[in-house]
Amino acid sequence: MKVDLKSYEQYLKEHLSEKRFQHSVNVSEASAALAERFGCADPEKARFAGLVHDICKEEPEDVQYTWMMRSPMDVCEEERKAFKVWHGIAGAEMLRTQFHVTDEDVLHAVRFHTVGRCGMSPLEQIVYLADMISAERDYPGVEEMRRKTQESLADGMYAALVASLQKLLHRGALIPHHTVEAYNEYAAMLQKRKDESGMANKRRPDRRSKGAAPQEYGYVSTSSRKKRGTLRDKLIIAASIIVSVVLILTMVLNVPIIAYETVDATTITTRQVSIMKYWKLWQPLVQQEGTLSKVDSADASALKLKSDLDGDRDDGLDLNQTIEGQYTILFLGMDESGELSDVDWILQLDLINGTMNILQIPRDCYMPDYASYSTAKFNSIYSGGQETGVTPIQRVVNAIEENFCVYVDCYVKLNCKDIASIVDSIGGIPITLPEEILYEADKVLPAGEQVLDGQQAEWFVRFRHDYAEGDIGRVKAQRIFLAAAMQKMLNMSQTELMSAMQKIYKNQWIATDLSLEQVSMVADFASARLSMDSVNVFMVPGEGATYYPGDGSSQSVYSIHKSATIGILNAHFRPYQNEIYPEESTIVELVPEGYYQATAYDDTQGKSLGYQRRKH
Repeated sequence: MKVDLKSYEQYLKEHLSEKRFQHSVNVSEASAALAERFGCADPEKARFAGLVHDICKEEPEDVQYTWMMRSPMDVCEEERKAFKVWHGIAGAEMLRTQFHVTDEDVLHAVRFHTVGRCGMSPLEQIVYLADMISAERDYPGVEEMRRKTQESLADGMYAALVASLQKLLHRGALIPHHTVEAYNEYAAMLQKRKDESGMANKRRPDRRSKGAAPQEYGYVSTSSRKKRGTLRDKLIIAASIIVSVVLILTMVLNVPIIAYETVDATTITTRQVSIMKYWKLWQPLVQQEGTLSKVDSADASALKLKSDLDGDRDDGLDLNQTIEGQYTILFLGMDESGELSDVDWILQLDLINGTMNILQIPRDCYMPDYASYSTAKFNSIYSGGQETGVTPIQRVVNAIEENFCVYVDCYVKLNCKDIASIVDSIGGIPITLPEEILYEADKVLPAGEQVLDGQQAEWFVRFRHDYAEGDIGRVKAQRIFLAAAMQKMLNMSQTELMSAMQKIYKNQWIATDLSLEQVSMVADFASARLSMDSVNVFMVPGEGATYYPGDGSSQSVYSIHKSATIGILNAHFRPYQNEIYPEESTIVELVPEGYYQATAYDDTQGKSLGYQRRKH
């Protein structure tokens, strides 16, 4: 197979990190070596397939999703829900469509290098294994994997699939049917080989002695009978003990010894139920990620409360808040992988004056002292932040409090893939779109008035590639969705809203430290005091810039304009606190003041919800 490897290497250098590029080169070399060793595939074809197997690995999530959904190959439901495997499917489709690769064996090797499949060709096996044993791999058991692979491709594939399944089971992840079928195929293959080897051994004459083993002729020695009898007795005793324990546990578990409370309106009813009954009645309402640490609300100096405030003021809500009258909620919308926060909002309720201010934090905000070293982006703080010894959610909260000087009272986190379920649970979102949204070829949202169902809402919230401002365009579009969703919820009755929240809690579509009772309080406040005229949305001011981590790569980031941001914070997010000064915030500007290319913030304040599309 004749391929210009140099051109592909150049492309990969430009689109992969240095670490990922080196891995691709190592897999390429390992693939060629395995093809040479076993003589079952063209070494040059193997070298090429190994080189390009991760060609889509570091493309944005929505790019991978688009390529994947265009693929004519079989893509199962489990794969669609597992971001980590998208790049293989997307890479094969990119090679076929963009690079005009027509060799189906190469395309299948790239497509199945993460999940495997039943009936893999020698080339597919080679790339799959080369990816597992490439030179830079140093995970526990990799040397054994290399040894198995050197014995035979079948031995290597079985060991690799076992390791992959164990990892998926440990994570509680969905398992694609391709992987299960591949494991079954290789397990059956090795079992057949073992059985054939055993039959061959049985056919060989016993050369240990002239006499046959007693058991071979249906005779069991006295000592054998004794051992077997002893074992049987032990099994009988063990079974008796197990049955007794089960009976005792059954009795205990069905005795009414637990107090179970139910709430009907304002009436609390308590009844005694058994442990078994309690398990049936109780439903985990929420998946918590930890309790947030808070500043002592009595420490006025730390909070920098205004001196003219009435210390005895009461907002009328029994909420566990840092500052009376002010309640701040951190909202994170995570990407498919659950590692990066694509939606980052601070929602602050002024419970006394009946207003709500929302601060949108662009996910690409440059935060070198808090985010991962490789990207320096705000959206990496949750899973890859530099602060250790705290929970991921606390790490994000600490970054917000130290950069924006806003104290967070609670958090709500969801995965963007669950937006569809949540929107469907409240009957859709009425919305007016200024322009048509082409998420994919067969996924179009027309301009004008409509009601978005769950799937359409997810498309709209996640869409970004056709905006002139890239991710900032998406942030502004999300503002449209936010306004529509809030209007929908404000129009819902208290009963409808609480019913929806109970369903959301029960299905664990969100992670939060808010109880249903606290949600009810906030909902009461919203329905009684809030209108859309009292809701204001702001975005952290800044501009696009380029960050160089020092490893030869580059990252497009959003450099915060510090003075303008502090101005917004003082004016709108510290109603009961004194103003802060620039030196009190840890915001770092990548583009310093005096070198700004963007200074107009009109579209980031107030009620402006407009956004611009790229001109074609």
